[in-house]
Amino acid sequence: MTGKNPGKHGIFHFVETEHGGYAMNYANATSRRSPTVWKLLNDAGYSVGTMNIPFTYPPEPLNGFQISGMDTPSESSPFIHPPALREELVKPSWRNQLDLRFLGAMIDRRAARVRCWPKWSSMDKQWTKAALYLLGEPSHRT
Repeated sequence: MTGKNPGKHGIFHFVETEHGGYAMNYANATSRRSPTVWKLLNDAGYSVGTMNIPFTYPPEPLNGFQISGMDTPSESSPFIHPPALREELVKPSWRNQLDLRFLGAMIDRRAARVRCWPKWSSMDKQWTKAALYLLGEPSHRT
C-alpha cells in the first residue's frame, strides 16, 4: 500500500511492542510511517475509496471513503470514513462482520478450513454487497 519496504513504512508484523515498553499491541494505520498510494492519489486531486485492507484502522480522512480492514478493533469502533457513510452501510440489511476467530484456520488443517468456509463466504458476500452499493451510488463516485 506504500510501495516501500518494512524498514521504510515501519510495519514488520501484525504485532509490535509498545513505544517505551514491552507490551505487545496489534499494528494498525498509526504504525505506518509512509503515505499510502490512495493518500498520494488523493493529494494529487483524485477521489479514492478503499475497503477491508489490513492496517487501515483508524481510517484516513480522504476525499472519497475508507472502510478499515481486519485490524478494526470492533464493529462499534469508528472504522468508516466519512462517518456519515456508516449510517448508509450499517443497517439491518448490511452488518459488518469483523470476526478474526478464524485466522488460525488458515494454516494447513483442512478440517478447520472446511468449518470456516461458510463464515468466510458470508463475509465475502457482505464486502461485495457494500462495494457494489458504493460503486453504484453517485455520491461516492467522481
